[in-house]
Amino acid sequence: MDTVKLLDFSALILLFSTGLLVVSRRLELAIGLLAFQSLVLAFISVLVAATTGIEHIYLASILTVLVKVVGATAVLIYVLRKVKMRRETGLMSRGLSLALVVGLILVSYNTIHPIKLANTISSPNSLPVAMSMVLIGLFIMVSRKKALMAVVGLITIENGLFLIALSTTYGMPLLVEFGIFFDVAVGVMLMGFFAFHINTVFETINTDELNRLKG
Repeated sequence: MDTVKLLDFSALILLFSTGLLVVSRRLELAIGLLAFQSLVLAFISVLVAATTGIEHIYLASILTVLVKVVGATAVLIYVLRKVKMRRETGLMSRGLSLALVVGLILVSYNTIHPIKLANTISSPNSLPVAMSMVLIGLFIMVSRKKALMAVVGLITIENGLFLIALSTTYGMPLLVEFGIFFDVAVGVMLMGFFAFHINTVFETINTDELNRLKG
């Protein structure tokens, strides 16, 4: 399999794993899928670095593994072990969620495919998949009730934005990438901390309980 086909196949695996996040109701599975998604993204960045010869993309792939695959997964699993709930109810049924996700994917493909960019990587699916990930991440954040799923949605959005940068400009400047990964690491730790304390106060990580704090 040549590099172009491998990039294309990896992008489709990325989209499939992101779609599974929406229908998953077990928080452990969602965290595992997020780690797998980030690992596939790191593999894609290695392929892009090998194809283009841009060395700092290798560093971005290493940071992806360290911050998202290892760090974020460790924080989320730690918080999950401290709380009582293991399943996510969500605001809508799996069937409706899946239908909306398919709609978001179709919107992404119909919006991106007519656009012709000179510097995009040769995989035809990378940019539409990246846009789909951003939209699906937003959907996860607004359609799920558990605080941990907000973290999952946020990292999915960031993964999509990172793939957009890879697909259009072969990544961002090294200093910018360092700043983004630092923000993601701090954000995950803070949101994990808040989720832990929501559970301490309300004995649940359901964000609906925050309505009690309204004066």
